[in-house]
Amino acid sequence: MEENKNIENNDQRSKEPQVEKMKFDFDERERVGNPVINFFKKNSSPILALIRNHIAVAIFGLIVVIACDMLAAAKWGQDTAPLWPNHIGGAVAIILYLGLIYVVMWEKGAKDRTKLEGGRLVRDNFYGLKIWLCANCVIILLTAIMLIFKLFWNDGAGMLDTILRFINGMYISITGSTPLGMWGHLIALVPGAVVSTLSYISGISGQRCIFPENKHDRNRNMR
Repeated sequence: MEENKNIENNDQRSKEPQVEKMKFDFDERERVGNPVINFFKKNSSPILALIRNHIAVAIFGLIVVIACDMLAAAKWGQDTAPLWPNHIGGAVAIILYLGLIYVVMWEKGAKDRTKLEGGRLVRDNFYGLKIWLCANCVIILLTAIMLIFKLFWNDGAGMLDTILRFINGMYISITGSTPLGMWGHLIALVPGAVVSTLSYISGISGQRCIFPENKHDRNRNMR
């Protein structure tokens, strides 16, 4: 019996270094891997949420703005219809879009606050901006290419302008019916980036603008 116990203990001790080595190898691979890919994997949930919300509100914005234009044309005529109904519809879509960004990034900041208080996270006030940049990297790239094409290839720039108007449907009242033209796509990137940054800081700081007390705060107060 004692010999069997000694054999089992020896086997267990021989396995422990292997487990520790496997854990070390995994952590090492994660640390030395591609930082961009690791960031995407770590924050896939808020990134995908921002992308889903963007698609949904872009479609909503297009529908609202087109409906406002049709109502204005029916009331005042196609050639004499004012632009303010278009801008009101666009403003509603933009406010909804920024509100959804706030919700996603505030929740992310609130969850990270728990890790921060437990000493498992180093605070980064630009973390929300980084997540937003990952979620909008395709739009940023298309906008940059469009503005470069504008310098020497107007047809290519016009094609990308049309594509971006549909992708950024919530901003079509800015990009489609104002003197800003193609530069409107660049300006349209600013509100989302600012809201993402500030809402994450608000969440990780425990401050809130439109949020009631959430479960993370209730559990923290109970402790």
